[in-house]
Amino acid sequence: MTTQKIAAGGAVALAIAAAPAGATELRFANWLPAQHVLNTTVFPAWIDSLVEASGGEIEVAVFPARQLGAAGDHYDMAANGIADIAFINTGYQPGRFPMVGVAELPFLIDDPVTAETEAFDGWYREYAEEEMSEVKFCLTFNGGLYALHSVEPVVSIGDIDGMRIRLPNRTLANYFGAMGATNIQISAPESREALERGVADAILFPWASLFPFGINDVVQNHLDIDMAFNNFAFVMNQATYDGLSDRAKAAVDSHCTSEWAARISSGWLAVEADGRQRLIDDGHTINVPSAEQLQAFQDAVEPVRNEWLAAAEDAGYDGQAAYDALIEAFAQTPANGN
Repeated sequence: MTTQKIAAGGAVALAIAAAPAGATELRFANWLPAQHVLNTTVFPAWIDSLVEASGGEIEVAVFPARQLGAAGDHYDMAANGIADIAFINTGYQPGRFPMVGVAELPFLIDDPVTAETEAFDGWYREYAEEEMSEVKFCLTFNGGLYALHSVEPVVSIGDIDGMRIRLPNRTLANYFGAMGATNIQISAPESREALERGVADAILFPWASLFPFGINDVVQNHLDIDMAFNNFAFVMNQATYDGLSDRAKAAVDSHCTSEWAARISSGWLAVEADGRQRLIDDGHTINVPSAEQLQAFQDAVEPVRNEWLAAAEDAGYDGQAAYDALIEAFAQTPANGN
């Protein structure tokens, strides 16, 4: 039995109608192109395992490419029942999720490896129920490391001044804003057009993810600094979850774990690892900064780190203690020699 049905255009109603008798059909919404690796490989693995664990009580219809709503609306789509499960970029609603927003800090980790994704998800669970109270939180995971991809070469902070950059969240907008950049506030699916039309000069984006969005066709220069990773999550409509049978709830619970967060992240990162070389093979230019230029980018993080600490305090938490706990969780991962 087919457990995943990716609906396209007018096929939405057909996908919903295809659920077998007695099964609960869950609408899984995401805003990524259907050809993105998450939709072709990573999400299907999670879905197939979930369906199997439910003993066929759950079926899943996937609606990619913003079919059910705009990228920034996916959290509210899950909260309001437009979708039963939604894939969200936690940075698309600035200030709404301050604790998970720590993931937006540049140079927080060197590599969003599986172990560090698992550590981050485990750390965030202390805050998720309150911070995402409108939904059932499932899991959160890290995407590929973001580099700056531009029309013209960039190697230093001085090159940033006056640029218009599509940035994925407010923290990075503030980070580059202090260097003189203007943030172009658009979602990932809209970015190619903005770059093509000259509305934006550059984009901060994972290396391999440039390809499914076609962004690699409009930027030829790439700053060789992995500056940040972005954070994503699965969230679920609470009423949908509450209406499931005990077996189906147990299946969902067993797939909303830190271990699954790591598996999803690792499936994505395996593809992202090839992106830089693909660009080189296609004749793109990799611009390598000097040690001093790299240090200047790293030193510029302190103001936005202080902003996050203040936001955590405003949300009622001890920001420094929370930050220290996250860094300690990263330090205990096998990737860091423990």
